Amino acid sequence: MTTQQNLPASTMHRAGGERISYIIRCVVAACLAYEAARLAGLSDTVWAPISALVVSQETHTATIGAVTGRCIGTLAGALVALLVSLGGNAVHLPLILQLALAVALSACLSIGRPHLRVATWTVAIVLFNAGVGQSTVMVATDRALDVILGAISGGLTAALAERLRARICRARPFGSRDAKPDFAGD
Repeated sequence: MTTQQNLPASTMHRAGGERISYIIRCVVAACLAYEAARLAGLSDTVWAPISALVVSQETHTATIGAVTGRCIGTLAGALVALLVSLGGNAVHLPLILQLALAVALSACLSIGRPHLRVATWTVAIVLFNAGVGQSTVMVATDRALDVILGAISGGLTAALAERLRARICRARPFGSRDAKPDFAGD
């Protein structure tokens, strides 16, 4: 079993830097997402920073995969909720049956696609918030835009951090205290 005390100093230093980088990326992504949603005039800005944090993974590749799944799943859930609500309201279907139908449809979409499971709770959020002073179309649109702004903020922050990390690593070999980062050509 390897403990931190048994790891070489360079490995511990690198691991500490990665942890700090992850923390900074989460903070920046959440704040960026909140401001984007606020500036866009969305009614419920809470989902933007939550989505930015949900997609923020420890690696750039994992973050991009999470962004894609979060956006597609949210759009699918918002669309399912919208269609079920419009159809259900037309035939006076009680909300509980609309929820059951929308969850069943979105769960079918996510079978074998765990990154799309966000669709199942998106339908509930849209259905339960519609009718509280807003139309289902507005709730579905706001929810989708809020989540997409958050996911993109998380992905953008990860991409920029990865690019910066790569430039620093190219310019200064790990362990070299004298070398300075070279940002020429920017």
